[in-house]
Amino acid sequence: MEKVNEISPLVNGVYNVQTQSGSHYKIVINKPEMSLVRHPAIEEAALRKDGQVIKILELIQVKVGWGGRLLLAPLGEGENTVRLTTEVVTITRADLED
Repeated sequence: MEKVNEISPLVNGVYNVQTQSGSHYKIVINKPEMSLVRHPAIEEAALRKDGQVIKILELIQVKVGWGGRLLLAPLGEGENTVRLTTEVVTITRADLED
Protein backbone atom coordinates (compact mmCIF):
# COMPACT_ATOMS: atom_id res chain seq x y z
CA MET A 1 0.00 0.00 0.00
CA GLU A 2 1.16 3.50 -0.77
CA LYS A 3 0.12 6.79 0.78
CA VAL A 4 -1.42 9.27 -1.62
CA ASN A 5 -2.57 12.86 -1.17
CA GLU A 6 -5.64 12.70 -3.40
CA ILE A 7 -7.82 10.17 -5.21
CA SER A 8 -8.03 10.52 -8.98
CA PRO A 9 -11.04 8.88 -10.64
CA LEU A 10 -8.66 8.05 -13.51
CA VAL A 11 -6.43 5.73 -11.44
CA ASN A 12 -7.78 2.25 -10.68
CA GLY A 13 -7.20 0.97 -7.19
CA VAL A 14 -8.55 0.27 -3.75
CA TYR A 15 -8.33 3.36 -1.56
CA ASN A 16 -8.64 3.33 2.22
CA VAL A 17 -9.62 6.75 3.53
CA GLN A 18 -9.75 7.87 7.15
CA THR A 19 -11.54 11.07 8.09
CA GLN A 20 -11.16 13.38 11.08
CA SER A 21 -14.31 11.92 12.63
CA GLY A 22 -12.65 8.49 12.61
CA SER A 23 -14.86 7.06 9.86
CA HIS A 24 -13.21 4.78 7.32
CA TYR A 25 -14.13 4.58 3.66
CA LYS A 26 -13.08 1.87 1.24
CA ILE A 27 -13.30 3.38 -2.25
CA VAL A 28 -12.84 1.07 -5.23
CA ILE A 29 -12.12 2.49 -8.67
CA ASN A 30 -12.21 -0.01 -11.52
CA LYS A 31 -12.93 2.22 -14.50
CA PRO A 32 -15.61 2.97 -15.41
CA GLU A 33 -17.14 1.72 -12.12
CA MET A 34 -16.58 3.36 -8.72
CA SER A 35 -17.99 2.36 -5.35
CA LEU A 36 -17.54 2.92 -1.63
CA VAL A 37 -18.24 1.26 1.69
CA ARG A 38 -18.32 3.44 4.82
CA HIS A 39 -17.68 2.31 8.38
CA PRO A 40 -18.39 4.94 11.07
CA ALA A 41 -16.10 5.33 14.07
CA ILE A 42 -19.05 5.18 16.46
CA GLU A 43 -22.60 3.87 16.08
CA GLU A 44 -24.08 7.30 16.85
CA ALA A 45 -22.48 8.63 13.64
CA ALA A 46 -24.10 5.99 11.41
CA LEU A 47 -25.46 7.00 7.99
CA ARG A 48 -27.81 5.20 5.62
CA LYS A 49 -26.24 2.19 3.90
CA ASP A 50 -23.15 2.06 6.17
CA GLY A 51 -21.34 -1.22 5.62
CA GLN A 52 -22.95 -1.65 2.18
CA VAL A 53 -21.50 -1.06 -1.28
CA ILE A 54 -22.74 2.23 -2.76
CA LYS A 55 -22.17 3.24 -6.38
CA ILE A 56 -20.21 6.50 -6.86
CA LEU A 57 -21.48 8.53 -9.80
CA GLU A 58 -18.84 11.26 -9.47
CA LEU A 59 -15.80 11.54 -7.27
CA ILE A 60 -15.82 15.32 -6.82
CA GLN A 61 -12.95 15.56 -4.32
CA VAL A 62 -11.21 13.26 -1.86
CA LYS A 63 -7.99 14.96 -0.78
CA VAL A 64 -5.96 14.99 2.44
CA GLY A 65 -6.64 18.18 4.39
CA TRP A 66 -10.06 18.76 2.81
CA GLY A 67 -13.57 17.47 3.36
CA GLY A 68 -14.49 14.74 0.88
CA ARG A 69 -17.28 15.26 -1.67
CA LEU A 70 -18.85 12.43 -3.65
CA LEU A 71 -21.99 12.13 -5.76
CA LEU A 72 -23.66 8.80 -4.98
CA ALA A 73 -26.39 6.81 -6.68
CA PRO A 74 -29.77 7.13 -4.91
CA LEU A 75 -29.75 5.44 -1.51
CA GLY A 76 -33.42 4.59 -1.84
CA GLU A 77 -36.21 6.03 -3.89
CA GLY A 78 -35.49 9.54 -5.10
CA GLU A 79 -32.57 11.66 -6.16
CA ASN A 80 -28.82 11.14 -6.19
CA THR A 81 -27.07 11.83 -2.89
CA VAL A 82 -24.12 14.14 -2.23
CA ARG A 83 -21.94 12.64 0.51
CA LEU A 84 -19.79 15.13 2.42
CA THR A 85 -17.13 13.91 4.83
CA THR A 86 -15.16 15.55 7.57
CA GLU A 87 -11.55 16.45 6.75
CA VAL A 88 -9.63 13.59 5.14
CA VAL A 89 -6.67 12.61 7.35
CA THR A 90 -5.03 9.77 5.38
CA ILE A 91 -5.43 7.95 2.07
CA THR A 92 -3.68 4.73 1.15
CA ARG A 93 -3.90 3.02 -2.26
CA ALA A 94 -3.53 -0.65 -3.22
CA ASP A 95 -3.75 -2.26 -6.62
CA LEU A 96 -6.96 -4.06 -7.59
CA GLU A 97 -6.86 -7.79 -6.98
CA ASP A 98 -7.14 -9.94 -10.09
